[in-house]
Amino acid sequence: MLKEYPGHLVRIHDALASVAKEPQVAPRFELVIWVMEDLVGAFFEEARQQLAVAKRQGDSELASKLEAEEALMATLVLQKPWFGDKDFTLFFGK
Repeated sequence: MLKEYPGHLVRIHDALASVAKEPQVAPRFELVIWVMEDLVGAFFEEARQQLAVAKRQGDSELASKLEAEEALMATLVLQKPWFGDKDFTLFFGK
């Protein structure tokens, strides 16, 4: 879903790697879920803000691209697809 957003993937990778290195203060799976929810929420908000700027500037091409990004991030926020991902659950444990 995020292959077109390599910067987002790097941020996710870095955040999850950080969780993996931290001493376990809470169940690791819960920490990972919180991290994912926070990141995806941030991605959504960033897309909304960038879309508003593009619309104010009258850049319809960029606005169209950002509308698609905003819709994708909204889908991620609402559906939380990592919950159903077997590999994700196996790696971080539940």
